[in-house]
Amino acid sequence: QDCGDVSTTPESCVAKGCCWNITTVHNEPNCFFRNEGNHTIDPICPTIPIASRQDCGDVTTTPTQCTAKGCCWEVEPAPGEPNCFFKTGGPVTVAPGPTSSPGPVDPKCDFIVAARQDCGDVTTTPDSCVAKGCCWNITTVPNEPNCYYKNEGNHTVDPVCLAIPVASRTDCGDVHTTPDSCVAKGCCWEVETMPGEPNCFFKTGGPVTGTPGPTVPGPTSSPGPVDPKCDFIVAARQDCGDVTTTPDSCVAKGCCWNITTVPNEPNCYYKNEGNHTVDPVCLAIPVASRTDCGDVHTTPDSCVAKGCCWEVETMPGEPNCFFKTGGPVTGTPGPTVPGPTSSPGPIDPKCDFTVAARQDCGDVTTTPHSCVAKGCCWNITTVPNEPNCYYKNEGNHTVDPVCLAIPVSSRTDCGDVHTTPDSCVAKGCCWEVVTIPGKPNCFFKTGGTVAPPGPTSAPHPGGKKVLVHIMPWFETKVSGGGKWGIHWSMANFNPDQMVGDKRKIASHYYPLIDLYASGDPKVIDWQLGLMKVSGISGVLIDWPGSSGLLDYGTNMRNAEAIIAGTQRAGLEFAVVYEDNNLDLAKMPDHIGQAKKDMTYLQQNYFSKPNYIKINGQPLLLDFGPQKGLQGGDWVQAFSVLSQKPLFLSLWNQMQQTGGTAGGEFAWIWSTFLDGLKSWYPRATGFKIGVAYPGFDDAYQEGGWGAGPGYKIPTSLANFQTTLDLALSYTDVVQVCTWNDYGEGTIIEPTLVATRAQNPSIGTNPISLAAPGLNGDSFVLDMATTAVAKGKLEIADRKHEQITEGWAIDQSGYKGYGLSMMTEIFCGILSGGLFGPNIKEHKTSSNPMDLSHCFIAINADCFAPGFAQRMQSLLDSCRNQTPAKDGTDVIVAGDPERQHMELCDSLGGIPYHINQIQFAVQRSCSETQY
Repeated sequence: QDCGDVSTTPESCVAKGCCWNITTVHNEPNCFFRNEGNHTIDPICPTIPIASRQDCGDVTTTPTQCTAKGCCWEVEPAPGEPNCFFKTGGPVTVAPGPTSSPGPVDPKCDFIVAARQDCGDVTTTPDSCVAKGCCWNITTVPNEPNCYYKNEGNHTVDPVCLAIPVASRTDCGDVHTTPDSCVAKGCCWEVETMPGEPNCFFKTGGPVTGTPGPTVPGPTSSPGPVDPKCDFIVAARQDCGDVTTTPDSCVAKGCCWNITTVPNEPNCYYKNEGNHTVDPVCLAIPVASRTDCGDVHTTPDSCVAKGCCWEVETMPGEPNCFFKTGGPVTGTPGPTVPGPTSSPGPIDPKCDFTVAARQDCGDVTTTPHSCVAKGCCWNITTVPNEPNCYYKNEGNHTVDPVCLAIPVSSRTDCGDVHTTPDSCVAKGCCWEVVTIPGKPNCFFKTGGTVAPPGPTSAPHPGGKKVLVHIMPWFETKVSGGGKWGIHWSMANFNPDQMVGDKRKIASHYYPLIDLYASGDPKVIDWQLGLMKVSGISGVLIDWPGSSGLLDYGTNMRNAEAIIAGTQRAGLEFAVVYEDNNLDLAKMPDHIGQAKKDMTYLQQNYFSKPNYIKINGQPLLLDFGPQKGLQGGDWVQAFSVLSQKPLFLSLWNQMQQTGGTAGGEFAWIWSTFLDGLKSWYPRATGFKIGVAYPGFDDAYQEGGWGAGPGYKIPTSLANFQTTLDLALSYTDVVQVCTWNDYGEGTIIEPTLVATRAQNPSIGTNPISLAAPGLNGDSFVLDMATTAVAKGKLEIADRKHEQITEGWAIDQSGYKGYGLSMMTEIFCGILSGGLFGPNIKEHKTSSNPMDLSHCFIAINADCFAPGFAQRMQSLLDSCRNQTPAKDGTDVIVAGDPERQHMELCDSLGGIPYHINQIQFAVQRSCSETQY
């Protein structure tokens, strides 16, 4: 399970107690922990909106500590989102009391929790906490801070401070600021800050106005010794850092560091001798457009020498040094003649080559350590456009034209902090040598993950296009925020309930891969891969619209995940709009929302290279018109489009589109083949045919109304017949559907219920025994149903209620395939009776005539050391962590051995009195029995 995000380093991963392993396999995390079933997401957690999630941990928090705090752990957070967050969307309150934190605590820090005031935020580390003069103690108690100080009543928040809106609070400190030094500066200290908000901030909502401090010559007013070159009046001190600057990074820039408690006096500064006046061009660049032109070592001099702008008073998150043009400097990148570099400092011989051959190997977050860890070269430079972190471009990293065509906003990171240009290209990804801050150096060629190589598409029948209709609306309990998606459950089914080894769902069919989330990339790649090898050209996605109402938001997310998957799989796609969604969601302005939907389609889908186009027009289908749009409404909806699509309505509905439809597409109906044979020859305009295996909906059972009221038997013959008919009339065929489980029109692999009301085969037990060492063994003896029939008989004798799912009613089954397998081995292979031919149990009119199958395997004919390896497996299984405290992990045969020991200790086999009475009655009434 993923234990990190894109900012996680090997050190921070290991500090969490997690595992680090560099990987180049798609979707395999670098930082991970073992999920042993104790980090299941609480249903409350997924319901908390991402924007409301408040960090409940720090960089050392592990999944176990997070859960122990009563917080939520999310194993796959997006960058910038916390792994560990409060269940309520905010801090949990606890009663005061003595410290419950584990580990040794400094005596001066050991006081009751109620007096502990938070002295850090989500970025605070043990070192930065102690550097502030605060206390650090790792805690797993909700709302107990890791970094804290003792509140002795002298840090009460000034009413002026409370009146300053959070959005207007400007940081008045740095990582070394303590509550005392903050208040001494005349600033506000807030002990309970939200992530990203400062603990220490200016009272005015901005820097303190007025005289900036002493202006007379002489020593600084700041405490502590100062380097002589840094000892000059405060008025000449220009800020050389921001809220992330540390003493080390300040000195590394060639600037001065001195902790100060004087309002508006910087900790990190340089002497302004008049040569850093801000160029008017720089002032004209909007803050939002400023692109970082430096790194943590850039000084004002080196920034200006690069031809960039230096801003001495930056807001948190804005760069001190930024490009004059709002982007990278254009022009000649520097000297191109062979010879030593123009950069100062010693250089590794393998890194000493001309500037012209240096390709950027980093971005604004690259440090000397992370650069060298990549196998690249680091050299501090003050030459414009000469990178600090670089590698030698020997012509093998030319950017593929495919890469250049991928918009920056669509580039998905294909590497991590250890990815080098060579390893990136070797993965089949793109390497961009000049990256924009926040954008990856190494990114996927398709704008998404690279699909594993596989077989090419099978040829299309007769060269015609076969598409498949796919539903993006399925959610598991994890992806659905603690609830199963309604298309698995409808109103009456609960997938948490099991019938044998399957969940109860609103369908007569069951997915071969079990219930899934439509947005799961692995599921998507599996589905699209099957389509590819089956000869499918592309998918028609049931698209919910862009409103985000009801479950449309998650359906939209899933649809876009499928669209990304089509690029990986090399399939086409188009959209099937549902105007009825406008009515179902009770939208007040149907036409207005339809316009927004059409605009979204044009801006995001129609221009994609794999969007289906017919004679140059993007293909758009509508499952209607129904109650959302009628007649002239469609004309208004399409008025926002610069390029009109080839619009197709549902069959026999074209006249309701106000003349906008250029054709129709066939669908499923009760008239089956008669309806299709009637429609194909009379349909006008462009038409899409339909192929489907049958129709068997679960709406009535699921509580979603009576349903259409008809059924078309599901069979391969029906699918073949409708496919052949469609191909004889049309050039494009829509397979309906890939996965509409509610209507039973699925062609993806499923497990099909038998539908039989009478049993045709028995419970057919199977057994396997394998020896270990010293008399130990594995002994499996099981029925192929939920339980053996004998257990039902015993429950009946004892007048006990049986567990749900033990016996079947008219709508369920379990182990059908295993029972059939046993029937084949015992009845068919032996030539004995089988299936319904075997006489009913508990009758004595005829011999049972049962057949059996025994298979003995001589393990010595195979790999040596069977018993030793078998024993290792048994020991490994028994030594697993129990799912429930106070229980032991067992293997097949252990319960039987335990019961044998019990019988030995009792001197016999215990029977229930009802069982004995039954046996007595039977022996008296049926002597043959």
